[in-house]
Amino acid sequence: MRPSHLALVAIALLVAYVFPYLVSRLTFSLAGLTVTWAPLALLLLVVLYALFSYALFRSLTTSLLFFLVLTTSFDVLDGLNPSEFFASYFPPYLGAAFFAFVVEAFLTKGVSDPAVESLKLRRLTWRPAVPAALSALTVYLLTHDPFLVLGSVLAGLLSTLNDAWYWGFTALASWLVVPALYDAPYKLSSEGVCLGKLEAELAPSLFSSGQLSSGWRKARGEFCIDFSRTHNYNLVIVGSSGAGKSSLARALLRGLRDVNYLVVDPHGEHSDLGERIDASKVSLNPLSLLGSSPHSRSVEIASMIKSVFGLGPLQEITLVNLLVEAYALKGITDDPTTWSYDPPTFSEVLAVLEREKKLASDAQTLSRLSSVEPYLKFLNEAIFPGKGVKLEDLFEGRKVLDVSSVPMREVAYMIIETVLRASLYYLREKKGRLTNLIVVDEAPFVLEKESGSAILTKLASEGRKFGLGVVLISQQMDPVKDVIPNTSYQMVLRLTNPEDARYAASLLSGGDERLAKALITALTSLNRGEVIARDFLTGRVVRFSLPPG
Repeated sequence: MRPSHLALVAIALLVAYVFPYLVSRLTFSLAGLTVTWAPLALLLLVVLYALFSYALFRSLTTSLLFFLVLTTSFDVLDGLNPSEFFASYFPPYLGAAFFAFVVEAFLTKGVSDPAVESLKLRRLTWRPAVPAALSALTVYLLTHDPFLVLGSVLAGLLSTLNDAWYWGFTALASWLVVPALYDAPYKLSSEGVCLGKLEAELAPSLFSSGQLSSGWRKARGEFCIDFSRTHNYNLVIVGSSGAGKSSLARALLRGLRDVNYLVVDPHGEHSDLGERIDASKVSLNPLSLLGSSPHSRSVEIASMIKSVFGLGPLQEITLVNLLVEAYALKGITDDPTTWSYDPPTFSEVLAVLEREKKLASDAQTLSRLSSVEPYLKFLNEAIFPGKGVKLEDLFEGRKVLDVSSVPMREVAYMIIETVLRASLYYLREKKGRLTNLIVVDEAPFVLEKESGSAILTKLASEGRKFGLGVVLISQQMDPVKDVIPNTSYQMVLRLTNPEDARYAASLLSGGDERLAKALITALTSLNRGEVIARDFLTGRVVRFSLPPG
C-alpha cells in the first residue's frame, strides 16, 4: 500500500471521527428551532475529498472507490447507515470527481485511467485465495454487516492479483483496502535480462505551481527485459558519444542465455563479447544467391551497388541486366534446382560487360554500359576472399564481426549488407523463441544507404518468426526513426543534440506533452551509464543505471 493510499484512508477515518464534534459545534437553536450546518459541512468535506483523491491518483475509478472508504469510516465510527450515506453523498462526490476528470481531459487533450491500464496487465494467482476467504468469513462473524462483508469479498478477489499469499489477509480491512489493492501498480518484469538498477519513474501529477506537470519519483528494483513477452525481439539504443551505449549492449548480451549472437563491430571495440572474426577473412561472394532467384538477387545487388556509389536509375537497370546474364552463363536460371550452382564473380560480370559493349549498336547503349564499368572494376579488384570462415558459421555461437580491418568503406558496407541478407537465409527455419540476435553498432553506416535501410527494416519486421532479433546502436535518433515502429524497446542515454532530445522525448512520452517536457530536460543531463526507457507492457517511463564495469 502506497503512502498516498494510507493518507486518504487516514483522512476518511479522521473526518468520521470528528464528525460528531462538528455536529455539536455547528448545531444551535434559533427561535425555538434546532438549526445545524453539519450536513452542509459534510457535503463540502465530501466534495473536497473527491477532488483530492482524483488529484493524487488521476484515476476516476480509484477516486470513486475511495468514496466507499469514506462510507466505511462513517459506518464503523458513527454508525451511519451505508445505504443512506451513499444516497445522500455519492451524487455530489461523483460530480466533483467527474468534474476533475473532465478538466484534466480538456487541459491534456485526452486522458486515460492508469489504474484500469495497470489492472489489464496484472496476472491472476490463487495463492492469496484461502487467506482471503478466511478473512471474509471473519468479517462476517464479527460484524454481520452486509456492506462490510461485501467489501471484504471484493478485497479478497483483488488480492488474487498479487503474488504473495499474505495479501489475502488484507481483506480483513474490507473497503478500506480496496482502492489500494485495485490501484496497486503493475510491477516491471523481473524475468528475462536485467540491465540495471531502477532509479526513478516519470510520474504525472495533477498540479504543480498551478499547472499540469510531470516529475520523477523514486523507484526500486531492477529494470529487466523479457523477450518471451514481446511482439518482436528488436531493440534500439541511442546516445551521444561516451554516454554508455556499448556498456548497455554488453549488459544485454552477457545476460542472454541460450541465444546465439553476432555483433557487427565497425571499430574493433567489442572483441571481448565473443569470438572475433576478421571480416576480411570471411569466405564471402556478394553475388551468392542466398535463397533468392537470380533476378531477385540481381535487383538486390544492383540496389546495393547503387547505394554505395550513388548511381542513377539507368545505371541500376544496366547492372541488373548484366548480373542476370552472368547468372545465366553459369547455368543459374529461375529453376530452383540450379540455385546451388557456384555463383558468378565480379570478374565474370565484367566479361559480360565487355561482350555487351562489343555488341552495342549505338553510342547511347555503349555510354550506358561504360558508365558502370569503373564500379565493377573497383569491386573486381576489392578483396572478397574465397576461402576462410564460412558465412553460415557467423550465426552459430557468439561472434564479433570486426569490420575495422577492411580498408575500403565501400567493401566494408557490402560485406555487412551481405551478412545481414544471409541471416534470413541461414536462419530461415521458423522458431518459437529468440535464438539469434544481430547487433549493429554505428547503425547509421548501414541505415544511410537505401539498400541497407531496406534490409534492416526487413529483418526487424520479419525476424521474429525465425527467432531473430536486431539491436541497433546509434548516436542520433534520425537514422533509426523508420525502424523504431518495429522495435519493442527504445533505450536512450544522454543526448547532446536538442533535436534528438525532442524526438526521443516525444517517442518515450507517447505523445504526452507533460511527460515530454520533463524528458527533454532529463535526456540532456543524464550521467554516463544512466538510461531512460519505456516499458512496453506498462507504458511506464523509467530511468535506470547500468552496473559499473
